[in-house]
Amino acid sequence: MQSGIRMGVLIMLLGATVLSTGCATQNPSFELSRRDARLELREMAEQPTPAARPVLVLGGYLDPGLLTESLGSDLASVLEGGLVVTVSFSMTSDFDACRARVLDELEVHHPELLGPAGSAETVSIDVVGISMGGLVARYMAMPDHETGRRLKIERLFSVSTPHQGATWAMFPSANAKQTKMRPGSAWLAKLNHDMDKQGYDVFCYVRLRDNI
Repeated sequence: MQSGIRMGVLIMLLGATVLSTGCATQNPSFELSRRDARLELREMAEQPTPAARPVLVLGGYLDPGLLTESLGSDLASVLEGGLVVTVSFSMTSDFDACRARVLDELEVHHPELLGPAGSAETVSIDVVGISMGGLVARYMAMPDHETGRRLKIERLFSVSTPHQGATWAMFPSANAKQTKMRPGSAWLAKLNHDMDKQGYDVFCYVRLRDNI
């Protein structure tokens, strides 16, 4: 339980330091300045907490990898003996391509996370999803319709993830990722169907009045 609480506090701190989304305002439930968050993270790095399991950090829609790597580096600095893997999704065409990129990253660099040979699901992991990355995680927790492969997520920490759709996704676009993130899309409806039965915990962190 202590590990879960500390992980949640950590994600809140990281969100306060590295994430800012269009015209968003600070949530009064978390009265925390970036300066105070950085000081808190520095103290946590001096006494790292043992990692409960490997952590996968999944990037946002337009992040070329800089934000994803930064957050992953901060996580690694405060988790003792834990593996932190980061994946960004620049130049991917749709959510299936995002799935393929995550699996390619694991197969090439961390095959031990894929589980026993022939297993359809990975070992148990925690996931931090930045914006769209939270949707990628939830999509990958569902068995692939062709191979049955899935992420075995224990806890998903989503930061500014548009679980009910993104306002900016309504702008004209031929990008399949953007159109699927529109409020009311069939893809989101399928993702949200019976969400409480999907077998993992979701912790959502947001900024208020986030125009994205």
